[in-house]
Amino acid sequence: VITVVLSDDGGTAFGGVDASAPVTAVISVDPVNDAPSFTDSGDPAAVPQDSPAVTVPGWASAITSGPPDESAQTLTFTTTANSAPALFSAPPIVDEVTGDLSFTPQAGASGTATVTVVLSDDGGVADGGSDTSVDHTFVVTITPNQPPVADAGGPYATVEGGGVSLDASGSTDPELDPLTYAWDLTYDGVTFNSEATGETPVLTWAELQAVGLTDDGVYTVAAQADDGMGNVDLATATLTVTNTGAVISVSGDPFADEGEPYTLDLSVADPGDDTVSSWWIDWGDGTIEVVPGNPSSVTHTYVVDGLSHNIVASATDEDGTWFETDLFVGTDTVDPVFRYDLPTGSFDASFGDDATL
Repeated sequence: VITVVLSDDGGTAFGGVDASAPVTAVISVDPVNDAPSFTDSGDPAAVPQDSPAVTVPGWASAITSGPPDESAQTLTFTTTANSAPALFSAPPIVDEVTGDLSFTPQAGASGTATVTVVLSDDGGVADGGSDTSVDHTFVVTITPNQPPVADAGGPYATVEGGGVSLDASGSTDPELDPLTYAWDLTYDGVTFNSEATGETPVLTWAELQAVGLTDDGVYTVAAQADDGMGNVDLATATLTVTNTGAVISVSGDPFADEGEPYTLDLSVADPGDDTVSSWWIDWGDGTIEVVPGNPSSVTHTYVVDGLSHNIVASATDEDGTWFETDLFVGTDTVDPVFRYDLPTGSFDASFGDDATL
């Protein structure tokens, strides 16, 4: 309420009046809406491609609708701009109660998005009021998925006929994506062929042979780690296969008939891919014969009766010469023949009638 009196400077002498009658007026001040406000915590931390739903707790703080007389107003966060909506399967939003910022990256998408949000209330804009905060702009960064780092383990070693245990457990992934593994056991440095799978496969000699690893030598094995996100990495190690000597065997009748061909059976067992190029045979009667190739049997004719002969045989392949030296042959059934083991010198067997030592 305001009371106004108008006065002049004529004074009040001789009953004069220098002031008007008071006039009273009532002035009403109607309230206008004040803009809401909040404080943001800036750009959220970058997240990797293909991340699940992301929540940034308390991104918006000090959320207020205005002075105390506006505390009952309803507040709403609104995204007013998004420079890259394709980056999201669920776009950025802010919770009015908790201030949490949340969004979900689109599968396979990466890049940056500049986003603007405002806070509004339901107080209206009558008489010049404001119901919307100032713009708050931030940048969401979704980084491309990083490839894994493969580790082939090794170096590995085995022998012809043996197996090998491989180990890629030292492989890592920056985003901790689960990894799957493939192995190329005869990697040529150019083309990767999946010949085994698993983080720690155990392979037999037969499985190694099946992929072409059939002989002694030094091989390059490659492990490929796959993060399932389109990223792979490859690492190599060496596999050294040591030669296993051939085991040769000669067999035949313990007795030979004078003047008749005597047949000696030959065989070779070798886990490696080795080829016998020749046999060397000492028939024990002064005859030494070199037989080319790898026949299954050879023959010889003894011409002197009544003698025993120690047949010594060896086979030669690309890795060496291998011996078998424990076959004795008698040429008369009444002559006893005694056989001893060459490495140990121990008695092995006897042949013929009434054999005694």
